[in-house]
Amino acid sequence: MAFSVDLAQELIDHILDFLHDDRGSLLSSSLVARQWVPAPRYHIFERITINRYFTAGHHFRETTQNFLSICASPHCTILPSVQSVILNINTELGPASVGLLEDIVHVLARAPVKKMLFVDHNSMVQPVSLSWIAPFFPGLQEFVYNALYRVAEDIFVLVTSFPILRILSVYSRTPDPSSAEIVPTRLYPAIPHAVFAHLHTLRMKLSTHDSVLSWLQSTELRPLETLDLHLFNPYHNGWGPVAALNSLLHANGEHLRHLTLRVSNEDSSDETIDDLVRQLRVADGEVDLSGLTNLRSLRLHVHSAASTPPLEALEVDFARWIYYGILPCTCDPQILLPEFSAVMGHDQFAGLTAFDIRVPDIFGDSGRNALREFFPRWKDTQVLRVGYVESASPQVDSWETAEDFDARFN
Repeated sequence: MAFSVDLAQELIDHILDFLHDDRGSLLSSSLVARQWVPAPRYHIFERITINRYFTAGHHFRETTQNFLSICASPHCTILPSVQSVILNINTELGPASVGLLEDIVHVLARAPVKKMLFVDHNSMVQPVSLSWIAPFFPGLQEFVYNALYRVAEDIFVLVTSFPILRILSVYSRTPDPSSAEIVPTRLYPAIPHAVFAHLHTLRMKLSTHDSVLSWLQSTELRPLETLDLHLFNPYHNGWGPVAALNSLLHANGEHLRHLTLRVSNEDSSDETIDDLVRQLRVADGEVDLSGLTNLRSLRLHVHSAASTPPLEALEVDFARWIYYGILPCTCDPQILLPEFSAVMGHDQFAGLTAFDIRVPDIFGDSGRNALREFFPRWKDTQVLRVGYVESASPQVDSWETAEDFDARFN
Protein backbone atom coordinates (compact mmCIF):
# COMPACT_ATOMS: atom_id res chain seq x y z
CA MET A 1 0.00 0.00 0.00
CA ALA A 2 1.43 3.40 -0.99
CA PHE A 3 1.57 6.23 1.55
CA SER A 4 2.32 9.92 1.07
CA VAL A 5 5.06 9.99 3.69
CA ASP A 6 8.03 12.37 3.43
CA LEU A 7 10.41 9.90 5.10
CA ALA A 8 12.19 7.18 3.21
CA GLN A 9 10.83 3.69 3.83
CA GLU A 10 14.27 2.57 5.00
CA LEU A 11 14.24 5.23 7.74
CA ILE A 12 10.71 4.25 8.73
CA ASP A 13 11.78 0.62 9.06
CA HIS A 14 14.73 1.60 11.25
CA ILE A 15 12.46 3.66 13.53
CA LEU A 16 10.04 0.76 13.91
CA ASP A 17 12.88 -1.65 14.62
CA PHE A 18 14.15 0.71 17.32
CA LEU A 19 10.75 1.14 18.97
CA HIS A 20 9.93 -2.58 18.73
CA ASP A 21 6.93 -3.07 21.04
CA ASP A 22 7.15 0.24 22.90
CA ARG A 23 3.40 0.73 22.95
CA GLY A 24 3.47 4.22 24.42
CA SER A 25 5.93 5.57 21.86
CA LEU A 26 4.14 4.01 18.93
CA LEU A 27 0.73 5.23 20.01
CA SER A 28 1.94 8.73 20.80
CA SER A 29 2.79 9.25 17.14
CA SER A 30 -0.24 10.03 15.02
CA LEU A 31 1.82 9.21 11.93
CA VAL A 32 2.48 5.73 13.29
CA ALA A 33 -1.17 5.27 14.21
CA ARG A 34 -2.38 6.40 10.78
CA GLN A 35 0.20 5.15 8.31
CA TRP A 36 3.23 3.33 9.67
CA VAL A 37 1.65 0.29 11.22
CA PRO A 38 2.69 -2.87 9.36
CA ALA A 39 1.14 -6.27 10.03
CA PRO A 40 3.81 -7.34 12.59
CA ARG A 41 2.81 -4.34 14.77
CA TYR A 42 -0.96 -4.78 14.61
CA HIS A 43 -0.99 -6.51 17.99
CA ILE A 44 -0.38 -3.21 19.82
CA PHE A 45 -3.96 -2.24 18.93
CA GLU A 46 -5.59 -5.43 20.23
CA ARG A 47 -6.82 -3.58 23.33
CA ILE A 48 -7.99 0.01 22.97
CA THR A 49 -9.79 2.51 25.18
CA ILE A 50 -12.26 5.03 23.81
CA ASN A 51 -12.92 7.82 26.30
CA ARG A 52 -15.33 10.70 26.37
CA TYR A 53 -15.71 11.39 30.06
CA PHE A 54 -14.67 14.52 31.94
CA THR A 55 -14.42 14.50 35.72
CA ALA A 56 -12.20 15.90 38.42
CA GLY A 57 -11.83 12.46 39.96
CA HIS A 58 -10.12 10.81 37.00
CA HIS A 59 -7.93 12.21 34.28
CA PHE A 60 -9.22 10.56 31.13
CA ARG A 61 -8.00 11.76 27.76
CA GLU A 62 -10.69 12.40 25.14
CA THR A 63 -10.01 9.85 22.40
CA THR A 64 -13.28 9.46 20.50
CA GLN A 65 -12.52 11.95 17.73
CA ASN A 66 -9.02 10.61 17.15
CA PHE A 67 -10.38 7.09 16.93
CA LEU A 68 -13.09 8.02 14.42
CA SER A 69 -10.60 10.09 12.41
CA ILE A 70 -8.10 7.24 12.23
CA CYS A 71 -10.75 4.73 11.20
CA ALA A 72 -12.13 7.11 8.55
CA SER A 73 -8.74 7.28 6.84
CA PRO A 74 -8.48 5.21 3.64
CA HIS A 75 -5.08 4.08 4.96
CA CYS A 76 -6.50 2.68 8.21
CA THR A 77 -5.25 -0.85 8.80
CA ILE A 78 -5.78 -1.30 12.54
CA LEU A 79 -9.45 -2.34 12.79
CA PRO A 80 -8.86 -6.00 11.87
CA SER A 81 -6.56 -6.25 14.91
CA VAL A 82 -8.89 -4.70 17.52
CA GLN A 83 -10.11 -7.50 19.80
CA SER A 84 -10.71 -5.75 23.16
CA VAL A 85 -12.31 -2.35 23.69
CA ILE A 86 -13.24 -0.15 26.65
CA LEU A 87 -16.15 2.19 25.92
CA ASN A 88 -16.07 4.95 28.53
CA ILE A 89 -18.44 7.47 26.97
CA ASN A 90 -20.71 9.74 28.97
CA THR A 91 -23.94 9.81 26.97
CA GLU A 92 -25.38 12.42 29.36
CA LEU A 93 -23.33 15.15 27.68
CA GLY A 94 -26.19 15.64 25.23
CA PRO A 95 -27.75 14.10 22.10
CA ALA A 96 -24.43 14.47 20.30
CA SER A 97 -22.85 12.05 22.78
CA VAL A 98 -25.53 9.44 22.11
CA GLY A 99 -24.92 9.83 18.39
CA LEU A 100 -21.19 9.58 19.02
CA LEU A 101 -21.66 6.23 20.78
CA GLU A 102 -23.68 4.99 17.82
CA ASP A 103 -20.95 6.12 15.39
CA ILE A 104 -18.27 4.31 17.39
CA VAL A 105 -20.31 1.11 17.65
CA HIS A 106 -20.83 1.14 13.87
CA VAL A 107 -17.07 1.50 13.32
CA LEU A 108 -16.19 -1.21 15.85
CA ALA A 109 -18.61 -3.56 14.11
CA ARG A 110 -15.91 -3.83 11.42
CA ALA A 111 -13.45 -5.19 14.00
CA PRO A 112 -13.31 -8.74 15.42
CA VAL A 113 -14.11 -7.55 18.96
CA LYS A 114 -14.03 -10.40 21.48
CA LYS A 115 -14.12 -8.38 24.72
CA MET A 116 -16.04 -5.21 25.56
CA LEU A 117 -15.97 -3.24 28.80
CA PHE A 118 -18.87 -0.78 28.81
CA VAL A 119 -19.11 2.05 31.35
CA ASP A 120 -22.67 3.36 31.75
CA HIS A 121 -22.71 6.94 33.08
CA ASN A 122 -26.47 7.40 32.86
CA SER A 123 -28.01 8.86 36.03
CA MET A 124 -31.40 9.87 34.63
CA VAL A 125 -34.62 8.63 36.21
CA GLN A 126 -35.42 6.79 33.00
CA PRO A 127 -32.48 4.47 32.26
CA VAL A 128 -31.13 4.14 28.75
CA SER A 129 -31.59 1.20 26.40
CA LEU A 130 -28.50 -0.70 25.29
CA SER A 131 -29.83 -3.88 23.70
CA TRP A 132 -29.42 -2.33 20.23
CA ILE A 133 -25.65 -2.84 20.59
CA ALA A 134 -25.69 -6.65 20.55
CA PRO A 135 -26.21 -7.32 16.80
CA PHE A 136 -23.01 -5.42 15.99
CA PHE A 137 -20.84 -7.85 17.99
CA PRO A 138 -21.87 -11.43 17.20
CA GLY A 139 -18.38 -12.69 18.08
CA LEU A 140 -18.24 -11.15 21.56
CA GLN A 141 -16.91 -13.61 24.13
CA GLU A 142 -16.50 -11.37 27.19
CA PHE A 143 -18.80 -8.54 28.24
CA VAL A 144 -18.22 -6.30 31.27
CA TYR A 145 -20.91 -3.80 32.26
CA ASN A 146 -20.21 -1.07 34.82
CA ALA A 147 -23.23 1.01 35.90
CA LEU A 148 -22.04 4.06 37.80
CA TYR A 149 -25.52 5.29 38.72
CA ARG A 150 -28.48 3.59 37.02
CA VAL A 151 -28.57 0.13 35.53
CA ALA A 152 -29.79 0.03 31.92
CA GLU A 153 -33.40 -1.15 31.81
CA ASP A 154 -32.64 -3.81 29.22
CA ILE A 155 -29.23 -4.95 30.45
CA PHE A 156 -30.40 -8.55 30.72
CA VAL A 157 -31.89 -8.44 27.22
CA LEU A 158 -28.47 -7.28 26.07
CA VAL A 159 -26.47 -10.02 27.80
CA THR A 160 -28.78 -12.73 26.45
CA SER A 161 -28.22 -11.45 22.91
CA PHE A 162 -24.55 -12.42 22.65
CA PRO A 163 -24.58 -15.97 21.27
CA ILE A 164 -21.09 -17.14 22.30
CA LEU A 165 -20.51 -15.29 25.58
CA ARG A 166 -17.90 -16.97 27.78
CA ILE A 167 -17.32 -14.37 30.52
CA LEU A 168 -20.02 -12.07 31.93
CA SER A 169 -19.46 -9.31 34.50
CA VAL A 170 -22.29 -7.01 35.66
CA TYR A 171 -21.41 -4.38 38.27
CA SER A 172 -23.48 -1.65 39.91
CA ARG A 173 -21.57 1.13 41.61
CA THR A 174 -23.82 3.43 43.64
CA PRO A 175 -23.36 5.26 46.96
CA ASP A 176 -26.07 3.04 48.48
CA PRO A 177 -26.30 -0.07 46.29
CA SER A 178 -29.21 -1.70 48.08
CA SER A 179 -31.52 1.29 47.72
CA ALA A 180 -30.24 3.41 44.82
CA GLU A 181 -29.72 0.63 42.31
CA ILE A 182 -32.59 0.57 39.88
CA VAL A 183 -34.82 -2.48 39.64
CA PRO A 184 -35.31 -3.30 35.95
CA THR A 185 -38.58 -1.77 34.80
CA ARG A 186 -39.20 -4.81 32.63
CA LEU A 187 -39.39 -8.39 33.79
CA TYR A 188 -36.36 -10.56 33.24
CA PRO A 189 -36.49 -11.74 29.62
CA ALA A 190 -36.88 -15.34 28.61
CA ILE A 191 -33.43 -16.80 28.07
CA PRO A 192 -33.00 -18.15 24.52
CA HIS A 193 -32.11 -21.82 24.35
CA ALA A 194 -28.37 -22.51 24.74
CA VAL A 195 -27.47 -18.79 24.77
CA PHE A 196 -25.24 -19.39 27.81
CA ALA A 197 -23.88 -22.69 26.51
CA HIS A 198 -20.34 -21.26 26.51
CA LEU A 199 -20.47 -19.23 29.76
CA HIS A 200 -17.79 -20.36 32.23
CA THR A 201 -17.16 -17.20 34.29
CA LEU A 202 -19.73 -15.03 36.10
CA ARG A 203 -18.96 -11.89 38.12
CA MET A 204 -21.63 -9.70 39.71
CA LYS A 205 -22.04 -6.76 42.06
CA LEU A 206 -25.77 -6.19 42.39
CA SER A 207 -28.09 -5.77 45.35
CA THR A 208 -30.61 -7.83 43.37
CA HIS A 209 -28.17 -10.73 43.08
CA ASP A 210 -30.65 -13.24 44.49
CA SER A 211 -33.28 -12.63 41.81
CA VAL A 212 -30.66 -12.46 39.05
CA LEU A 213 -29.17 -15.81 40.10
CA SER A 214 -32.65 -17.33 40.19
CA TRP A 215 -33.31 -15.98 36.69
CA LEU A 216 -30.03 -17.40 35.36
CA GLN A 217 -30.95 -20.82 36.72
CA SER A 218 -34.23 -20.78 34.80
CA THR A 219 -32.26 -22.13 31.86
CA GLU A 220 -29.69 -24.88 31.46
CA LEU A 221 -26.33 -23.27 32.23
CA ARG A 222 -22.96 -24.59 31.23
CA PRO A 223 -21.13 -25.58 34.44
CA LEU A 224 -19.35 -22.51 35.80
CA GLU A 225 -15.62 -22.62 36.53
CA THR A 226 -15.27 -19.15 38.11
CA LEU A 227 -17.81 -17.28 40.26
CA ASP A 228 -17.14 -13.84 41.78
CA LEU A 229 -20.01 -12.23 43.71
CA HIS A 230 -20.26 -9.05 45.76
CA LEU A 231 -23.34 -9.43 47.96
CA PHE A 232 -25.27 -6.72 49.82
CA ASN A 233 -27.10 -7.29 53.08
CA PRO A 234 -28.75 -4.34 54.89
CA TYR A 235 -28.24 -6.07 58.25
CA HIS A 236 -25.03 -7.03 59.97
CA ASN A 237 -26.13 -10.60 60.48
CA GLY A 238 -24.70 -12.67 57.66
CA TRP A 239 -24.65 -12.99 53.91
CA GLY A 240 -28.18 -11.83 53.15
CA PRO A 241 -30.36 -13.89 50.74
CA VAL A 242 -28.47 -17.09 49.94
CA ALA A 243 -31.10 -19.51 48.57
CA ALA A 244 -30.36 -18.87 44.90
CA LEU A 245 -26.62 -18.73 45.54
CA ASN A 246 -26.62 -22.06 47.37
CA SER A 247 -28.68 -23.58 44.57
CA LEU A 248 -26.12 -22.36 42.03
CA LEU A 249 -23.21 -23.66 44.12
CA HIS A 250 -24.91 -27.04 44.48
CA ALA A 251 -25.49 -27.27 40.72
CA ASN A 252 -21.82 -26.48 40.03
CA GLY A 253 -20.32 -28.50 42.88
CA GLU A 254 -18.20 -30.75 40.68
CA HIS A 255 -17.02 -28.02 38.30
CA LEU A 256 -16.45 -24.71 40.13
CA ARG A 257 -12.71 -24.10 40.58
CA HIS A 258 -12.45 -20.45 41.66
CA LEU A 259 -14.87 -18.73 44.04
CA THR A 260 -14.82 -15.18 45.43
CA LEU A 261 -17.50 -13.95 47.85
CA ARG A 262 -17.73 -10.49 49.38
CA VAL A 263 -20.49 -9.11 51.56
CA SER A 264 -21.20 -5.45 52.35
CA ASN A 265 -23.57 -4.33 55.09
CA GLU A 266 -25.33 -0.97 55.07
CA ASP A 267 -24.86 -0.62 58.82
CA SER A 268 -21.09 -1.07 58.54
CA SER A 269 -20.87 2.70 58.11
CA ASP A 270 -21.11 5.31 60.85
CA GLU A 271 -24.83 5.79 60.27
CA THR A 272 -27.34 5.41 63.09
CA ILE A 273 -28.37 1.82 63.66
CA ASP A 274 -31.76 0.70 64.84
CA ASP A 275 -30.54 -1.71 67.53
CA LEU A 276 -33.91 -3.39 67.99
CA VAL A 277 -34.37 -4.02 64.27
CA ARG A 278 -30.89 -5.43 63.99
CA GLN A 279 -31.28 -7.77 66.95
CA LEU A 280 -34.68 -9.06 65.85
CA ARG A 281 -33.64 -9.62 62.25
CA VAL A 282 -33.25 -13.33 61.53
CA ALA A 283 -30.33 -14.26 59.31
CA ASP A 284 -31.17 -15.74 55.91
CA GLY A 285 -28.77 -18.63 56.40
CA GLU A 286 -25.19 -19.56 55.61
CA VAL A 287 -23.46 -20.00 52.29
CA ASP A 288 -22.95 -23.74 51.78
CA LEU A 289 -19.57 -24.55 50.25
CA SER A 290 -19.49 -28.18 51.32
CA GLY A 291 -20.40 -29.57 47.89
CA LEU A 292 -17.62 -27.80 45.97
CA THR A 293 -15.41 -30.83 45.47
CA ASN A 294 -13.29 -29.33 42.66
CA LEU A 295 -12.61 -25.91 44.22
CA ARG A 296 -8.98 -24.77 43.93
CA SER A 297 -9.06 -21.14 45.12
CA LEU A 298 -11.35 -19.31 47.53
CA ARG A 299 -11.43 -15.60 48.40
CA LEU A 300 -13.75 -14.42 51.15
CA HIS A 301 -14.57 -10.99 52.54
CA VAL A 302 -16.22 -12.69 55.46
CA HIS A 303 -18.87 -12.31 58.07
CA SER A 304 -18.52 -15.84 59.38
CA ALA A 305 -16.33 -18.86 58.77
CA ALA A 306 -17.78 -21.37 56.33
CA SER A 307 -17.11 -25.04 55.73
CA THR A 308 -14.77 -25.43 52.80
CA PRO A 309 -13.50 -28.25 50.54
CA PRO A 310 -9.80 -28.97 49.85
CA LEU A 311 -8.01 -25.89 48.52
CA GLU A 312 -4.71 -24.73 47.08
CA ALA A 313 -5.21 -21.01 47.71
CA LEU A 314 -7.22 -19.16 50.35
CA GLU A 315 -7.61 -15.42 50.84
CA VAL A 316 -9.59 -14.02 53.76
CA ASP A 317 -10.38 -10.39 54.62
CA PHE A 318 -11.66 -9.58 58.12
CA ALA A 319 -14.16 -6.74 57.81
CA ARG A 320 -14.06 -3.90 60.34
CA TRP A 321 -17.06 -3.54 62.67
CA ILE A 322 -16.88 -0.62 65.09
CA TYR A 323 -19.79 -1.52 67.37
CA TYR A 324 -18.44 -4.58 69.19
CA GLY A 325 -18.82 -2.80 72.53
CA ILE A 326 -22.53 -2.03 72.23
CA LEU A 327 -23.64 -4.66 69.72
CA PRO A 328 -21.65 -7.87 70.18
CA CYS A 329 -21.28 -9.96 67.05
CA THR A 330 -19.64 -13.28 66.24
CA CYS A 331 -17.47 -11.53 63.64
CA ASP A 332 -15.54 -9.91 66.51
CA PRO A 333 -11.94 -11.13 65.95
CA GLN A 334 -11.73 -12.17 69.61
CA ILE A 335 -14.56 -14.64 68.92
CA LEU A 336 -13.94 -15.44 65.27
CA LEU A 337 -10.19 -16.05 65.36
CA PRO A 338 -10.25 -19.12 67.65
CA GLU A 339 -13.10 -20.58 65.58
CA PHE A 340 -11.31 -19.80 62.33
CA SER A 341 -8.07 -21.27 63.66
CA ALA A 342 -9.85 -24.52 64.49
CA VAL A 343 -11.41 -24.67 61.02
CA MET A 344 -8.01 -24.13 59.38
CA GLY A 345 -6.63 -27.13 61.23
CA HIS A 346 -8.79 -29.47 59.15
CA ASP A 347 -7.28 -31.71 56.49
CA GLN A 348 -8.82 -29.89 53.53
CA PHE A 349 -6.35 -27.03 54.07
CA ALA A 350 -3.22 -29.16 54.34
CA GLY A 351 -2.34 -28.61 50.68
CA LEU A 352 -2.48 -24.80 50.71
CA THR A 353 0.28 -23.13 48.72
CA ALA A 354 -1.02 -19.60 49.33
CA PHE A 355 -2.83 -18.46 52.49
CA ASP A 356 -3.48 -14.71 52.67
CA ILE A 357 -5.14 -12.98 55.62
CA ARG A 358 -5.89 -9.26 55.73
CA VAL A 359 -7.03 -7.57 58.92
CA PRO A 360 -8.19 -4.02 59.81
CA ASP A 361 -5.47 -1.55 60.75
CA ILE A 362 -6.75 -1.53 64.36
CA PHE A 363 -4.75 -4.76 64.80
CA GLY A 364 -1.48 -2.84 64.50
CA ASP A 365 1.81 -4.48 63.56
CA SER A 366 2.08 -6.39 66.83
CA GLY A 367 -1.43 -7.81 66.53
CA ARG A 368 -0.88 -8.67 62.89
CA ASN A 369 2.31 -10.58 63.70
CA ALA A 370 0.72 -12.27 66.73
CA LEU A 371 -2.08 -13.54 64.50
CA ARG A 372 0.37 -15.98 62.89
CA GLU A 373 0.39 -17.95 66.15
CA PHE A 374 -3.23 -18.97 65.52
CA PHE A 375 -2.11 -20.97 62.49
CA PRO A 376 0.79 -23.18 63.62
CA ARG A 377 0.81 -25.20 60.40
CA TRP A 378 2.01 -22.16 58.44
CA LYS A 379 3.25 -19.63 61.00
CA ASP A 380 6.91 -20.11 60.06
CA THR A 381 6.37 -20.50 56.32
CA GLN A 382 5.99 -18.17 53.36
CA VAL A 383 2.63 -19.75 52.56
CA LEU A 384 0.96 -17.55 55.20
CA ARG A 385 0.93 -13.81 54.52
CA VAL A 386 -0.78 -11.40 56.90
CA GLY A 387 -1.47 -7.85 55.76
CA TYR A 388 -3.89 -4.99 56.23
CA VAL A 389 -7.24 -4.68 54.49
CA GLU A 390 -7.99 -1.18 53.27
CA SER A 391 -11.14 -2.17 51.40
CA ALA A 392 -12.52 -5.20 49.64
CA SER A 393 -10.36 -6.14 46.68
CA PRO A 394 -11.97 -4.74 43.53
CA GLN A 395 -13.58 -7.14 41.12
CA VAL A 396 -11.98 -7.71 37.74
CA ASP A 397 -12.62 -4.80 35.33
CA SER A 398 -14.90 -3.00 37.81
CA TRP A 399 -15.00 0.81 38.03
CA GLU A 400 -12.80 0.64 41.14
CA THR A 401 -9.97 -0.30 38.75
CA ALA A 402 -10.70 2.75 36.57
CA GLU A 403 -7.10 3.93 36.73
CA ASP A 404 -6.40 1.07 34.34
CA PHE A 405 -8.80 2.56 31.77
CA ASP A 406 -5.95 4.51 30.17
CA ALA A 407 -6.23 6.18 26.78
CA ARG A 408 -5.03 4.16 23.80
CA PHE A 409 -5.27 6.88 21.16
CA ASN A 410 -3.57 10.26 21.61
